[in-house]
Amino acid sequence: MLKRAGHSHDPQGVGNTKPGECALLCPACPHPRKNLLENWKDAPLHHVFLYTLYLALDTNFQLKRKDVSSEAKDPGLGNGWAFFCEVVTYMKHVQKHWDYKQDRSHCVAHDAVDKPDREARGTASSGICAVDCARHNLKQPLAVGDLQLREHMAQIDVKSGYINMDYMFFRSIAGSELVRYFVSYDIVCQWHINLWSRMAEYKNEAITIDGRGKFMMLLIPRFHLPAHIELCNLKFSFHLTPDVGQTDGEAPERGWADANPLARSTKEMGPRARRDALDDHFNDWNHKKIVGLGQLYFA
Repeated sequence: MLKRAGHSHDPQGVGNTKPGECALLCPACPHPRKNLLENWKDAPLHHVFLYTLYLALDTNFQLKRKDVSSEAKDPGLGNGWAFFCEVVTYMKHVQKHWDYKQDRSHCVAHDAVDKPDREARGTASSGICAVDCARHNLKQPLAVGDLQLREHMAQIDVKSGYINMDYMFFRSIAGSELVRYFVSYDIVCQWHINLWSRMAEYKNEAITIDGRGKFMMLLIPRFHLPAHIELCNLKFSFHLTPDVGQTDGEAPERGWADANPLARSTKEMGPRARRDALDDHFNDWNHKKIVGLGQLYFA
């Protein structure tokens, strides 16, 4: 991984590798100072969609891990160099807010929100949550993390939100100069409530961003939308939103279909061996997507 990312001969050693530097980026998404013009912020209104990042959030309960080994016994090879976020920082966040409870869903009874996960018994991780590029279906750097039981909820005073998905989402855009984001999540109708106030309450520099001047459109993937109440169909529909084209927000589901066959092997691994294996798989997935972009768009 270090060789392919150009870090195997770093004069300062592999320890100089920065978080996320070994992950392959989507070349078709906007990256300031990499593939955008210097004056991209001055683009006319009818061109701003070109400088918008389309993200899709989702969880996968197939890629669970049994309660075997430990972080001390399984040191792994890299921590936070690719897609999995830095484990120590992430787990401090989870442990700090673990006892918070959530309000019940104001929409229909989504399994990920209200129901206990019986299949998670005996597991150290009940799955993973991740952030994808919604347009091109590539995993985002530092935006994959383990789940504990279901998507664990947090309540700060009267606020409710996902401590796992909050972390992945804000970590994936922290430090970005982009100002427009379209964010798709199958239970965004509940997750988005008090999102910014939760971020402020976390008091974590790794996931704190300045929301002033940023525009975020929150949507529900097209296939999932009919399962929601009528109000959600009016507020969070891709069909009623300009600048999304044929984006359906279902990108993560396609990636899970490719990754799920790994579950029989990775569920038996120690924590970091599993992360290394999944990091390698996601980088391979991104690589295949990248080399196929030319044929996809210009064939």
